[in-house]
Amino acid sequence: MSIIDTHIHLVSADRVQFPLHPNGAYQPQQSYPLEEYIPIMEESGIHGAVLVHCEPYLDDHRYTLHCLAQEPKRLKGTCLFSPDDCDGPAKMATLIEKAGPGRIVAFRIHAYRDGGIPDFESPELKALWGAAVELGLAVQLHFVPRYAGAFANIYRQFSHCTVILDHLGRPGQGNAVEYEEVAALAEFENCYLKFSAVESASSEPWPHRDVKPCISRMASHFGAERILYGGGYSGGTTASAYRKAPQLIEELLGHLPAADKDRILGLNAIRLFRFEL
Repeated sequence: MSIIDTHIHLVSADRVQFPLHPNGAYQPQQSYPLEEYIPIMEESGIHGAVLVHCEPYLDDHRYTLHCLAQEPKRLKGTCLFSPDDCDGPAKMATLIEKAGPGRIVAFRIHAYRDGGIPDFESPELKALWGAAVELGLAVQLHFVPRYAGAFANIYRQFSHCTVILDHLGRPGQGNAVEYEEVAALAEFENCYLKFSAVESASSEPWPHRDVKPCISRMASHFGAERILYGGGYSGGTTASAYRKAPQLIEELLGHLPAADKDRILGLNAIRLFRFEL
């Protein structure tokens, strides 16, 4: 079985060559560079990963490009541009060319924190979404449930594109009515749900069994062929902790057939992102 972690963040310790963006959403105090991740990845039995370009770098993708160049087979990447940047589509096209075919696989949009909510009706946001579609990227949405409906309205304008919902759509940061709109996104046949950040929806320690009813319900909405696994690597994560992360699939989706668990843990990501391992 090949395990693909579709959600890792890496931050370089070299703040001269790879500086944080002054307008980034936060400034991480800790570094978690590629050279620390790879040994843990190998020891943990992770066969490939998607490097989710993180907000502290904003639209400076130098470190993401560096990591992809170092690991051309095992890593894919995502990109990030300000949703009000009218030059964003051109920058995105340039980035894709620099990275090379198939290396950048998604464009990420955030709507989860005060002061960082995009104007959902802006032509700039829709132009970025359209550019991602034209360039063959998925659109990756990181949002709290109350914004699911606004994203659905844009999605209907690009209904043929692939969309990925990060972190289960963050059920712990919305009420039941709001989360119904997250579940409703399953109506789009190319919409995927990411099984990640499970702990953020739980008030119990690992294995977070209080989240099981929600996860089981979302699995029935999306189907195992549209769920992606993300293992929650961050700075300081040990190999033993990282090996433990995929066990949540067994703990919370143990009722599924083994073939479905294999899809969630890796086969879906291999197909969607065209990993050649």
